[in-house]
Amino acid sequence: MQHGDRDRRICVVGAGAAGLSAAHFLHRRGYRRVVVLESSGRVGGKCCSPRLGGAVVEAGALGATGSYREVLGLARETGVGLVEPPHQVVFDEQSREFLPLNSAFRKSLTPASVAALARYFFAALRHRSLRRPGFSGAPAELCRPFSEWAARQGMSALAPLLELPVTGFGYGSLDVTPAVYVLKYIHTANFVTLLRLALSRSASFRIAGGYEGLWRAVADRLDVRLDSRVLNIVRGPVIRVTTVREELECDVLLLAAPLDQALAYLDASAEEQDLFSRVRYNAYHVTLCRTRGLPDASISLHPLPGPGAICLLARGWATAEATVAYAYGEPGEIAPDEVSRQLEQTVRKLGGSLLAVDKQFAWRYFPHVSPELMAAGYFDRIEALQGSRNTFLAGSLLSFETVEDVVAYSQRLVARYF
Repeated sequence: MQHGDRDRRICVVGAGAAGLSAAHFLHRRGYRRVVVLESSGRVGGKCCSPRLGGAVVEAGALGATGSYREVLGLARETGVGLVEPPHQVVFDEQSREFLPLNSAFRKSLTPASVAALARYFFAALRHRSLRRPGFSGAPAELCRPFSEWAARQGMSALAPLLELPVTGFGYGSLDVTPAVYVLKYIHTANFVTLLRLALSRSASFRIAGGYEGLWRAVADRLDVRLDSRVLNIVRGPVIRVTTVREELECDVLLLAAPLDQALAYLDASAEEQDLFSRVRYNAYHVTLCRTRGLPDASISLHPLPGPGAICLLARGWATAEATVAYAYGEPGEIAPDEVSRQLEQTVRKLGGSLLAVDKQFAWRYFPHVSPELMAAGYFDRIEALQGSRNTFLAGSLLSFETVEDVVAYSQRLVARYF
C-alpha cells in the first residue's frame, strides 16, 4: 500500500476498542472511505456498559488511570467526562474484617516484599522499551513464566502482591503467564499508579456514562455498520467482503476482530493459519447483580480466591444495590450456575445478602500465546504480516489486553503504515 494514499477504501472488521480507534485515527489523518463492520448490535467489544436497575455499570473494562494517555485523549476529544471511583476496601479472610486498601497493603508488606518491589521497579525501568506498542523483539529472558523469571531476579516475594492485579484481573497464573506480559502491563508508570492506589490516593477514573459510551461517541463520527457479521473475505487486487447484509469491495483490510475466529471467513495463508490458530484465551466471568448490606466500595478479597470464586465486587454505582462481581477461570471450566453459587457464598461471607442475579457475561479474555511460542519469535512473525495482501492486524493479541494498550497500538499502526 502506498503510504498516505487517502483515497483508498478501507474496511475495518470489528467495532471494539481496536477497530474504532484505528478508524478514528484514520479519519483524523484524512481517510474518509473507511467502513467499520461489527457482527453484534452494539459497539465497544469488551467495553460493555449495560444498565442495572437505574445505574449504568461496567461489565467489561472497568476504568482508566492517569497513564491512559490515549484513552483520556479520546475522552477529551469526544467530550466524554470522567468520574472518581468509589473508595477501595479489602476483606481480610483471616481477621474477617474490611480494611481500607492502604491498611491492607501495609499489613501485607514484609522486608522481602519491599525489597522485591524495589527490584521490580528497576527491572521495569531496564525494560521500559516494552511501553512501546506491541511485543516484537521481546527479550528471550522475559518469555519465561513470570514466577520463574521473578525467582531468578530475587522477586519471589512479589507473588502475593501481584495475584489480584494479574491473576484476579484475568491475566493468568504467575506460574504460567510470561514475564513480558506482566512487565508490559505493570510498567513503571502503572507501577507508580498501583502504589498510589494502594496508598488510597486518587489515581484512577471511571468513564462517565460508561466505557461503552466513549466508543459510541467515537463511532458517531464514523461509518459503522452493526449486525454485519462477516461471512467471507477474498483478497486479490480488490478485496471482496461478504457480510450477512451486503457485499463490499475495498482496497485495504484491517482485522480488529479475534484472529482465531477470522479463520472461519478469511482466505488465510498457511502462515496466517498457523499463527492465528495458536491463540489462547482465559475465561473471565462478570455477573451483574443486586446486593444489600455491603460497603459502598470496590471490595477485593485477600487472599485471592481460586478460579470461579468471586475476587472483586464493584459497587458505588448510581443505585445503592447495583453490584458487579468478577471471577477469573479457565475456558469451559465453570458453569454459570456455579458462578452464581460462588457469588451467593461470597456475599453471605461478607455479611450481605444477594437479592438477584440479573445477567452474566463469560468473556474470552486476554488473547495470548505460550512462553515457548513467544520465545520462538511468534510476535516477530505476526508483525511481519502487517501490510501483506493489503491486510493489517490490530487488537489485544498484538498489544495486550488493556484499553490503553489496544488504542496505543492502533494509533501506532495508523501512524506507521498510513
